[in-house]
Amino acid sequence: MQRKNEEMLSKILNTTPDSVMISRRGDGRIMYVNPAFTRMLKYTEEEAIGKTISELDLWISKKERKTLLSKLDETSKVNDFEAEFYTRDNKILPGSLAATYIELDGEKCVLSVVHDITGRRQVQEAIRRAYHIQQALAEIMRISLQPLTLQETLVRALDIVLSSPTFCMLKEGALFVTREDGNTLELVAHYNLAEPLQTACARLPFGKCLCGRAAASREILFVDHVDESHEISYEGIQPHGHYCVPILFGERVLGVLNTYVDAGYARKAEDEQFLKAIAQTLALTIEHKRTEQSLQKSEAQLSKIFNATPDAVTISRLEDGLFYYINPAFTSMFKYTPEETLGQTVSSLNLWVHPEDRVNMVRELDKVGEVTGFESEIRSKEGNTLSVFISACKIEMEGETCLVTTSRDITERRKLEEQYRFTRFSVEHTGDALFWIEPDARIFYVNDAACNSLGYPRDELTAMSVMDIDPDFSEGRWRQAWLELKTKKNLKLESIHRRKDGTIFPVEIKANFLEYGGKEYNFAFVQDITIRKQAEEMIKHLAHHDLLTGLPNRTLFMDRLEHAIARCRRDETMLAVMFLDLDNFKPINDSLGHATGDQILKQIAEKLASCMRQTDTLARFGGDEFIALMTDLKSTEAPAQMAEKLNMMISEPFSLGTNEFLLGASIGIALYPEHAHTSERLILLADKAMYEAKSRRKVYQFADSSI
Repeated sequence: MQRKNEEMLSKILNTTPDSVMISRRGDGRIMYVNPAFTRMLKYTEEEAIGKTISELDLWISKKERKTLLSKLDETSKVNDFEAEFYTRDNKILPGSLAATYIELDGEKCVLSVVHDITGRRQVQEAIRRAYHIQQALAEIMRISLQPLTLQETLVRALDIVLSSPTFCMLKEGALFVTREDGNTLELVAHYNLAEPLQTACARLPFGKCLCGRAAASREILFVDHVDESHEISYEGIQPHGHYCVPILFGERVLGVLNTYVDAGYARKAEDEQFLKAIAQTLALTIEHKRTEQSLQKSEAQLSKIFNATPDAVTISRLEDGLFYYINPAFTSMFKYTPEETLGQTVSSLNLWVHPEDRVNMVRELDKVGEVTGFESEIRSKEGNTLSVFISACKIEMEGETCLVTTSRDITERRKLEEQYRFTRFSVEHTGDALFWIEPDARIFYVNDAACNSLGYPRDELTAMSVMDIDPDFSEGRWRQAWLELKTKKNLKLESIHRRKDGTIFPVEIKANFLEYGGKEYNFAFVQDITIRKQAEEMIKHLAHHDLLTGLPNRTLFMDRLEHAIARCRRDETMLAVMFLDLDNFKPINDSLGHATGDQILKQIAEKLASCMRQTDTLARFGGDEFIALMTDLKSTEAPAQMAEKLNMMISEPFSLGTNEFLLGASIGIALYPEHAHTSERLILLADKAMYEAKSRRKVYQFADSSI
C-alpha cells in the first residue's frame, strides 16, 4: 500500500500543471523539482537540484522572499502569496505561491507550489487600463464644466493626460488649437517644452513638422526617434519619439495633442485607443469653451456636449435626486423619456437597484469632491438591470447643490469579461493539451498545456500543422482521418508527438468534429500517456520475468522454446535444453535465511547470464533451479562446453558481506531432435539427466531418450 501511495503521489507531482519545489529552509538549496517547474521556469532538473534559490536568482524581489519566510515561521503555512520570478531565459513569471514547512531526512524544508497567474494579471491590466482611461476622461469632462478659460482648461487637461499611468509617456508634451483661419495651429498649453520650441511652434501651419502633418492628414502620426521629419529642431535636442494626435470634431480639426515618448518606444494600439478617447473628449471641451466662458452661460452648449456623448449624463438635485436634465443617451440606455424623467426623483423612478449605493457615492463625494469609476447597478424602465460605471461631481445651479453624473453601460463588458475569465480558466487549467485544428491540418489554437507539453511558444505552435508535431501523420493519412472524423464526429486514437527539442512521447488523442462561425474544426484533447505506457511495459515485463533475478520466467522460456523448436524443424538444425540445479544451496538458506539466499541467487543469475550467447535464453525455473536454451547447434560439443563453463563460474567462491560461500552445479542436457521433439519432453529429460549427474557427482549428463 505504501508503494502504491508513493506511486500515486509521484504521478500527481509529475502531472500537476503547477510548479512544485522543495528547498532547505537554512540555505535555500533545492532538493526536488517537478516537471512543471522545468516547463514553467525553464530550468532542467539537473540545473536546479543542488543549487540554492539565490544561485538561480529565482525571486525578483528578495524582500518578498523574506516576507514569505517570516510568514512561514509564524504560521507554518502560506497560501495565495503573489510574487514574481525570473525564468532561466530572464523572463518575468507572475505567480500565486502556496508554501508550507515539511521535514525531510531530519531537515526543515520548504514545499513551494507556484501557479502561473499571467492570464489573471493580463485581465487585471486590461481592467486597470479601462479604469484609468475612464478616470482621465471623467476628469477632463469635470474641469470642462468649471468656469475656466479655454487655455486654463487645456493646461489642466494636458497635465491630466501626461500624468495618466495608462502608458509610458514622458512628462513632456503640448496642446495646439486651430486658429480661426482653419489652417494654422496655435500653441496654447505645454509641459516641459524647450524654450526654442515654444518660440518656433507658437504658430504652426498645417502640414509643417509632425504636428502640422497630423492636422493636415487627420491621422495619428507616430515616430520613435528624431529624424528628418522633425522640421523644427534646435541644438542639443535630446533623443525622443512622438504621438501627434489630431483633435477632431466631425470634419473639423480643432487642434493637435503632442505627447513625448522615449526614443525607440514601440507603437501600441492600446496607446492610440487611449489617445483617441482623450482627443474626442478634448474636442468636446474645446468646442464648448470656444462658445461659452462661464458655467452660467453654457447650459445650451453643455447640452450639446452631453448629447454627443454615448454615456448617459444627468443633472439632479443632490438632496433628493430630482432630475433637472438628462441627455439622449440616458433615454437610450434606461428607456425613460425626458417627459417621464424631469421633475421625478431617483426614488420615484426606482432607478438604483441598491439604494445604499447612491448614499455611499454621495458620502464619497463629500470626502473627496468627486467620484470616478463608481460601479453600481441601475434598473431600466423595462425592469432590466444594467451594470454601470458612474462618474459624478457637484455643481451649484440657481442656488442649489446639484449632481452631474456620467453613466457608462458595462453590462455586456462584464458578461464578456466573466465569460472570458471562466473560459480562459477552464481551458488553461485542464490537464490535457487542447488543439483547434483546421481541415488542412493547420493548428488554429492551443492552450498553455499544449505549449508546455511540446516546448513551443503559442505563436510558433499556431503557425505549424499536425504533420510538424506528429511523425505518424502524413498528408494522406490526415485526409483519411479528417473524412473519418466528419463521418463519426468523434475519434479516439493513440499516436506520438515530437517536442521542439526533438524528443518523442506517446499520446492519446480524443478528436471531436465541430463547426463554429461557419468553419469546420477538429477540437482535440491530447494527453501525454508516457507514464501509462511505461506502466504497461513494466506489467508486461513482470508477467514474463522473474521478480528476484530479472531473468525470463517459466512462461517466457516455454514460449521461446516452442518458437525455437519450430525453427529447428523448419531449418533442420539442433537445439539444447540445459537444466541446472545448485549444489549445497539449501544449507545456506536454512542457516542464514532466505534473504541471504536471495542475494546469492541474484549473483549467480548475473554470472550465468554473462556466460550465455546473445542468441541463448537463460531462465529461472524456480527455487535454485535454472534452465537454458541454446539454438543453432551443429554438434553436442557446444552444450557440453557451456555446461563446463557454467559449472566453473558457479564453483568460484561467492562473497556476501564477511561470508564466503562455495557452491556447485549439476546440469542435465536434452537435445532436439536427438532426445525428444516436444518442449515438455525435452524439459523432462533434461531434468532427469540433471538428477543423474547429481547422483554420479558429475558436472553434466546428457539425457537418455529411452527413458
